[in-house]
Amino acid sequence: QNVPMSEAGGILARTGYSGLVVVDDDDNVVGVITRREIDKALNHDLGHAPVRGYMIRNPETVSEDTSLGEIQNVIIDRRSGFLPVIFDNKPKGVVTRKDVLGALHRTAHRPGEMTGNSALKESEEFGKDLLTKLPPTQFGILALAGEVADSMGVTCYLVGGIVRDLVLGHGNVDIDLLIEGDGIGFAHNLAETLEGEIIENPRFRTAKIILSDGEHIDVATAREEFYIRPGALPEVEAAGIRDDLVRRDFTINTLAIQLNSRNWGRLIDHFGGVADIKVGLIRVMHTFSFVDDPTRILRALRFAARFGFELETQTAELLRRALSEGRLDDVSPERVREEILASLNEDEPWKILSHICETGIFGILHHGIQPPLCLANVDDPVSEALEWMKGIAPGHEMPGKDLSYFAFIMSLSDPVEVKVFAIKYHFDNTIMEIAEALSHLPIARESLRLEKQTPSELAMKLDPLPTPLLTVLAAETASGSKERETLGEYIGKLKQVRPEIDGTDFIKEGYEPGPSFRKALETVRRAKLDGKISTREEEIAVARAILDSHSPE
Repeated sequence: QNVPMSEAGGILARTGYSGLVVVDDDDNVVGVITRREIDKALNHDLGHAPVRGYMIRNPETVSEDTSLGEIQNVIIDRRSGFLPVIFDNKPKGVVTRKDVLGALHRTAHRPGEMTGNSALKESEEFGKDLLTKLPPTQFGILALAGEVADSMGVTCYLVGGIVRDLVLGHGNVDIDLLIEGDGIGFAHNLAETLEGEIIENPRFRTAKIILSDGEHIDVATAREEFYIRPGALPEVEAAGIRDDLVRRDFTINTLAIQLNSRNWGRLIDHFGGVADIKVGLIRVMHTFSFVDDPTRILRALRFAARFGFELETQTAELLRRALSEGRLDDVSPERVREEILASLNEDEPWKILSHICETGIFGILHHGIQPPLCLANVDDPVSEALEWMKGIAPGHEMPGKDLSYFAFIMSLSDPVEVKVFAIKYHFDNTIMEIAEALSHLPIARESLRLEKQTPSELAMKLDPLPTPLLTVLAAETASGSKERETLGEYIGKLKQVRPEIDGTDFIKEGYEPGPSFRKALETVRRAKLDGKISTREEEIAVARAILDSHSPE
């Protein structure tokens, strides 16, 4: 297990083997390493790394008494390419996929021997049952897709998250189709049948069909991906269904259902995705998954929180190693940003943010962002604050959920560091506005605690805060407290008070535009907030006094 990856690669080159069994100092099997992992290590300049760091741990093993049927279940239907054979607790050989296929071929027509047909029938029935859970519209689209595929002589599959969610019993109508053959040509034919518009991405051999009701269908050509360097976008080549599925992030996302009429409903589960869904595990496809694409670190935590799953033991170890090696620095800032925003848009962002904080990812992305690690032990205060605000804020002023959670997490760090973080990862102006306004939070907090202040004094101290930071204040204050009542007075009433007049009225009065316009409007608003004026004429009179005092001699 301490052999360098480069030396293991040399053994494969000399022997022609597809993988090696890894043992400890006592010759006990501790893992397997395949040509795939070794090639990736060499491609990523990790030939010096010991095999133990990237081997597949706790591999499936068989004994001399294991039946062909049991071996098939593991090596064909699951994720193992070959199995160590154990005699007396020591490795004595391996069984490969080629061995199993050969044995199945020889026994295919012998009475009483397993042919695999029963397993195929079972997978078809399971897949058909899953498809019947879809709404009628989506079911009809898939039936049409199968017909178009048949007419073109290509093979069509429903793949990805929608199949995973059907197994879980969750609703999901986002249709992703995978084509063995001409995917873009298929997309054009299906779009014509459905009277939809099409957007192509020739580089990745994908297309999107936009339907008249705004829904869309994603179509991809089955492909292999090659990562030229860690974190880079992949290069692609056409391939078969298995090669396409193996490039995906986690086993739970590798399921596919064939839609051609001949094999309608056949479930494809090469990598044990159904089994991992049933036991609630997030498992990477290979040991270099987080090296190839470090954004999978954030995605793994997002899926774990969304489904209440655990990270499989080795997956958790690989994730921690990738973080410690600084792999997230290999990814473009935009891709990291999009994964953060995707996490904030989940149904329960607090769970995901808790995972992110526990792993220290924010601090790894930027040292100045250090929210506490114990969010998982705290009830979600942002959700309660948003519910409270729904009852008092006008609908058009309700903050977005994603921005509110982002604002809360960022409020736990130094405002200057938050600005640096927002700039580093190219966040948009809305989030930059939050970062800029964080420095006003201490003044706003203090204003909520004051016993005596005029309405205009309160408003002037809270006005600099965008609405997501008002949610932060609500999350920090207890329901029914004096501070919460004061905040409610501002959000529900004072924030809405605005002068009836504006700069065009001043121009009509003969004044030249300038900084005095803003001063005049602020003065009018203060007077209106404090009940000193109430009519338009009074607003004009107050504004005229300010403008006259600022007019040149």
